Amino acid sequence: MKKIVLSLITVFLLFSSVLIVPVSANNNFDINIDVKIKQNGDAVVTQKWFGTFNEGTENYLPIGNLPSGMDIRDFSVWDKDGHFEYIDDWDIDASRSEKARKCGIVEEDDHYELCYGIGNYGNNEYYFRYTIVGLVGAYNDKDGFNFQFVNPGMNCYPTDVLVTIESENGKKFNENNCGIWAFGFQGSINFVSNRIVAKTSTPLENEDRYVNIVVGFKKGLLKPTRQGKETSFESLLNKAKEGSSYGTYKEKDEDLLYRIAMIGVFVVFVISSIAYLIISIIRKINLKKFAKKCEYYREIPCNKDLNMAFSIVDRFKLNKKESSIIGACLLDLILKKSLVPMIDKDTSFMGKVKKTVDMKIETPPNEVSPSTELYNILVKAAGADGILQEKELKKYCKAHPNIMRDFINKTKQNGEVPLEAMGPYKKNISKCSEEVKSRVAQVIGLKKYLQDFSLISERSVEEVDIWEDLLVYATLYDIAEEVMKDFKKIYPNLTERNDDYMTYIGLSYAYRNITYSAMLSGEAAQRARSSGKGGSSSLGGGGGFSGGGFGGGSR
Repeated sequence: MKKIVLSLITVFLLFSSVLIVPVSANNNFDINIDVKIKQNGDAVVTQKWFGTFNEGTENYLPIGNLPSGMDIRDFSVWDKDGHFEYIDDWDIDASRSEKARKCGIVEEDDHYELCYGIGNYGNNEYYFRYTIVGLVGAYNDKDGFNFQFVNPGMNCYPTDVLVTIESENGKKFNENNCGIWAFGFQGSINFVSNRIVAKTSTPLENEDRYVNIVVGFKKGLLKPTRQGKETSFESLLNKAKEGSSYGTYKEKDEDLLYRIAMIGVFVVFVISSIAYLIISIIRKINLKKFAKKCEYYREIPCNKDLNMAFSIVDRFKLNKKESSIIGACLLDLILKKSLVPMIDKDTSFMGKVKKTVDMKIETPPNEVSPSTELYNILVKAAGADGILQEKELKKYCKAHPNIMRDFINKTKQNGEVPLEAMGPYKKNISKCSEEVKSRVAQVIGLKKYLQDFSLISERSVEEVDIWEDLLVYATLYDIAEEVMKDFKKIYPNLTERNDDYMTYIGLSYAYRNITYSAMLSGEAAQRARSSGKGGSSSLGGGGGFSGGGFGGGSR
């Protein structure tokens, strides 16, 4: 009897699961949006929703928040079998069969809902088109728009979104006559073949994701009939940038006042430059006199505070490479075995030997120091496998230039705080307190000692014991390779150890250069991106948009 009951239950469950599949399955689709802009600022938008649709009776898109002069018109829908019938009085509660191959608009108090029937479940491609009257607004500096093409809070999220914006009459959109920005998603926006192309790189998988696009057009390119709500396009853009990862960028206003202001700025710049040059010469003369009196310093300066030493090196230009702190910390991590080099040699069929060096992330330093700060950054760059590859580091620093920039600036600031507590800490050494001067003398004295190492007759075993620490500071001065050559001459019996040191210094320099150049490249890309030349989109921001709303998808 038990077997019969269990069998009946099993059959019932299987039958129930089959019945509920169409109801419980999620819709999964992509969206392609093509926007053709007319000379008067209107735009014809064609959306393609394609994928698997296994629930609901209709797809719908709410569009609201329309300012004066903007409207939605001429809605139509079609698929591979032809156009859908337009229904004037659309009933959202009608059945799936009643809505099949039909479309309509629901007009609410504050928004429209563009609706069409799903019809048969399964894989489908739906196309719908509408005109945005007055998409582009006229402003006193530029013409442009901030429009939300994909809403947040959709009940089923598109996997991929592609938006293409082009001129209806063949005019070229490029970085010479347009500025472009994108908000609300992870992806990019760029100029491609005289069109504007925005695309997602990850699915819009939660209600906080959306696709807002801002475009600014050079005056004269279009003749929009809608007058923008804000006075300037710049104010529209700045509102959109709030809460975003875009930096601020002052748009050039090509009018007489702007030109006069720029002339004034130029005059002030010339005068300031001359004054700065004179002050710089005086500072260099005073520092040169001070350095000449500094004696050799044979210990680690500033009570082994690398932050403080770097601040002094940077402020008094003892080494003009701010990237030296990265190299010093890298070498420190290698010597402490927090980073372990993994050298791999690969011989090609032509006999060429290609050497690659990865870094294995090991135990972090047991101290609070800039080396530990850098270690934490490298852990993120390495990813889950704990192996830091050159290409991984380059990609990470280019994508997150602010992180490396913050590391450099924070190290300087952490060194400045205790020095400023000692009294005046100025760029002119003659205006510094005596206690500050004593720390500067230590840093300069150690550099002189390392540079003259091969010329100094006195030697001691203790020097070898602290040699690794000295090499870290030699890297901070950017003289480690030269110092190491002198060390090898004086201590030839430490051949194996010396060879390791040379390898480690070379690796620290190589990884330093990769890190710093990628950071600079990332910063340049951010500046171009913020000024409207295209690049990665911002996850946040996009406020002040016209058109769009909350929700949509299937129901």
